[in-house]
Amino acid sequence: MKNITGLRHGGVVSKSVIAVIVAATFLMSGFFVPNMVLAVGEGVNISVATGGEAVSIDTSSASSTSAYTTLDPINISETILGQITVGTHTISLPNGWEFNTSAHITAIKGDGLVLSSYNITPDTTSFSFTVNTSSTVSTFLVLSGMEVRPTVTNIADANGEMTHSGAAIAGVTDGSTSFGTLTSVPGTITKLAFTTQPGATTVYGSDLSTQPVVVTQDQFSNDSSTGATGKTVTLSVDSATVTGTALLDISSGTATFTDVSIDTVGTYQFTASADSITRADSNSFDVTQKGLTVSGLSATSRPYDGTTTAEVTGTPSLVGTVGGDDVSVVGTANGPFDSADAGGRTVEISGLSLAGADSGNYTLTLPTLDSSITAKEVTVTPDSGQNKVYGEADSVFTDTNTALIG
Repeated sequence: MKNITGLRHGGVVSKSVIAVIVAATFLMSGFFVPNMVLAVGEGVNISVATGGEAVSIDTSSASSTSAYTTLDPINISETILGQITVGTHTISLPNGWEFNTSAHITAIKGDGLVLSSYNITPDTTSFSFTVNTSSTVSTFLVLSGMEVRPTVTNIADANGEMTHSGAAIAGVTDGSTSFGTLTSVPGTITKLAFTTQPGATTVYGSDLSTQPVVVTQDQFSNDSSTGATGKTVTLSVDSATVTGTALLDISSGTATFTDVSIDTVGTYQFTASADSITRADSNSFDVTQKGLTVSGLSATSRPYDGTTTAEVTGTPSLVGTVGGDDVSVVGTANGPFDSADAGGRTVEISGLSLAGADSGNYTLTLPTLDSSITAKEVTVTPDSGQNKVYGEADSVFTDTNTALIG
C-alpha cells in the first residue's frame, strides 16, 4: 500500500478514516469504488460527496429540530501527476446550505502531495485547503467529515451542487463541475392546506364554481411528497350541510374534491380536517339565491276602452326549483297594459311571491306577457230632418254615435 498522510486520533486511525483510505487506495490501484465516480475528461477522477440528495427540510437551521447531515467523502484521483495544482482550493456549498463549522474536515492524501493542513475548519458556506507541493507521482486526495444542513424552509430554495474554485484541478470547471449534489425534501406531515380555494361565488343548487383541493404539508408549508397513509380528509362548514364528495382519501398527499355544493344560501368557510393533522380553513365564499321564473299565465286581448286594465288568466307555476325543495308561488297575478292605446301591448305581472321553508334560497322574477288592445268599432248615425240648400253655407249637423270613449 502507498504511503498515507492524514489525521490520527490518539495515535490510532479511526475506522471511518480507514474506510476512506481503503477506498482511495482502490482508486489509485485502478479498482474504482462504485460511488458516483465522475471521470472529468482527461483530468482527475472525482467520486462526489453523497448522502445529501434527500435531506429533510425539518433539519433546517430554521427548525426547532435542526440537525446536520454527514456527507460521504469527496475522492479526487489524479490520472497524471500534478493535476491537483499548488495553491488554495475552495469547495463551496450551493445557496440554501451551510456547513457545521464545529465539525472539522479531514484531508487524506497519497504520495507526493503536500498540504498546508490536513485538519480543515470550514466556514459557513465553504472550506479551503492549500496545496504546498503538487504530486510527483499520480496521487489522490480524500476530503471527509463534511456536515451540512439547509438554512431555508422552502425546499425549492435548497437544491444545488457543491463546486470548486481557486487553484486549478485538471478537468474541473470552477463553479460548474459537481463535487456533490444537495437537495432537500419535505419534512414530516404536520398540517393540511388548501392549494385550490373554493369558488368565491356560487348560485344555490349548483356545484361550487371552483372545486377545492387540499394537500398535506410539513411545518414550513412544503407540500408533502408521501401523503398521509390511511387517512381521509373531511370538508365541513358551520350552519349548513356539504353535499357531494365531502370525504376523500389523502394517502397520496392530495385530495381533489368534486361535485361539492352547499345546501343553503349564505357566506361560508370550509374546514378541512384529518385525524391528528392540523386542520386548514379555506377562504370565505358565497352561495347566492337562485332566480326562479313563472310560467302558465297569459294576458287576454280586448278592444280599446280607454284604460290600461288587463285580464290575466292561467295558473302560475315555478320554473327552476331544486328538486325536493319546499317552495311555491302564492298570490293573484295581475298587471296593467303598458298603454291604453290600441296596438300590440305588454302586461308586466305583479301580485305573486314565494312561500315555503326553502323560499329564502330563491328570488322570483315575474314575467312580462305579450298581448294587444284592438281598435273599438264605432257606428255614427246622422240625426233625422237635417238638410242643406245648394249654394248656402254649410249647416252644423248633429249625429248619434255608439260607444265613443270620452
